[in-house]
Amino acid sequence: MIKLIDILFAIGAAQALFFSLLLVFVAQRNRAANRWLSGFIGLWSLVLIDQFLYSTAFYRHTPYLVGWVWPVSAALTPCLYLYACSLMQIPQRRVVWHGVPVLAYFVLLVEFLALPGEQKLRLIYQPSSPGNSIWQIRWMSHVVLLQVLVYLPLIFLHLHRHQQRIREQFSAIDHLDLLWLRRVLFAFLTIFLVSLVGTFKAEWLQPSQLLMNALLVLTIFALGLLGARQTPIAPADAALAPQPPSPSAQAAPSAYRSSRFLPQLELSLRDHLLTLMAEHKPHHKSDLTLGELAKLADMSTHDLSQLLNCGLQTKFYDFVNQHRVDDAIDLLKAGTHLSMTDLAVEVGFNSRTTFYSAFKKRTGQTPNGFRKGLSQVAN
Repeated sequence: MIKLIDILFAIGAAQALFFSLLLVFVAQRNRAANRWLSGFIGLWSLVLIDQFLYSTAFYRHTPYLVGWVWPVSAALTPCLYLYACSLMQIPQRRVVWHGVPVLAYFVLLVEFLALPGEQKLRLIYQPSSPGNSIWQIRWMSHVVLLQVLVYLPLIFLHLHRHQQRIREQFSAIDHLDLLWLRRVLFAFLTIFLVSLVGTFKAEWLQPSQLLMNALLVLTIFALGLLGARQTPIAPADAALAPQPPSPSAQAAPSAYRSSRFLPQLELSLRDHLLTLMAEHKPHHKSDLTLGELAKLADMSTHDLSQLLNCGLQTKFYDFVNQHRVDDAIDLLKAGTHLSMTDLAVEVGFNSRTTFYSAFKKRTGQTPNGFRKGLSQVAN
C-alpha cells in the first residue's frame, strides 16, 4: 500500500529531476555554476528514488538494484560547495579530489553489490537481525556527517566574505548578496540535524520525519527555482577589475601605508569626492558601481576603495546609500509629495525594502515616521 511518505519521495524525485535538466538545458545564466547545482539536485533525485523503492518494497522485485545509489550521498555536499564557489567566482583547483569519498564508497560496496539478491534484501529489510549489519553504510555515514560539518561551514564562510566583497564594489546588492542561498543552506542543515537525531531512535522525533521529508522536497524545489533565477555575479565591466594604486599613493612614506595616502592628499581627495557627490549626484544611478564612481572622480578603483575604507571608514555600498538617504531627507524636509516608493527611486534606490533599511540605519526612524514627525513640527 502506497503511503503518504512514498508519494512525497516520488514528487520530490520528479521535481528534482525536472530542475536538474532545466538547469543544464534551459537556464542560460551561470552555466558553470548551474552544472554543479544540476548535479547536486540530480543526485538528490537518485537518493529520493532509492528511498521510494525501499519504502514501497519495490526492491523485492529488483534486488539487483539495491546499493548502487548509496555512494552518491558522498557527492552531495561537495557538489553544493562547488556550486556556491562557482557562483561566487571563487576558483577551485583539483576538483577531482572532492570525488574521492564517492569512489571509496563504491570500492567498499563491491562485496555487498556482488551478494545474491535474497541476501541483499535480508540485509536491508531486517537490519536488526544478527549478522545483518552493513558495516560499509555505518562507516560511510560518518564520512557523510564529516562532509556536512566541513563543507557547510566553509560555504557560510565564503558567503560572509562574498557579502563583504560586494559591498565594496556595488551600490545595489539585492540580486548579488545570495541571502536566499544562506536561507536554503540553513533549511538543509536543520533537516540534516533533525534526521541525524532521529537515527538515535529518539521516539519523540518520529512523527516529525514526515514533516522533515516534506521540508526536504520543498527545499530542493526552492533551491532549483532560485538557482535558475540567480543573475550572474561577475563584475559587469572592466573598471571593477583590480587596478594598481596611483603614483601619488605609491610614493607615500611607510608611516602612511595604512591609509596609502599622505594626510594632505587624503584630505584633498576626500573633499574632491564629497564635492562630486554633492554637485553631480552620481548616487542617483541605482546600479552605480565602484568602477563607475572611480572614473567620475578620476581615480583608480584601488585608490577610491582605500579612500573609502581608510579615509572615510566606510564601504562603497554604505557610502552611496548614506548620500541617497541624505537626499531623501532633504526632499522630505522640502515638503515633497512623492510616495515613499517614488522617493526611493528618485534618490537612487531600486528597492523599497533597502530604502527603508538604509533610512532607519541612518536616522533611527522609518521614512514614514520621519515625514510624520516633520508634519507635527510644522503644525
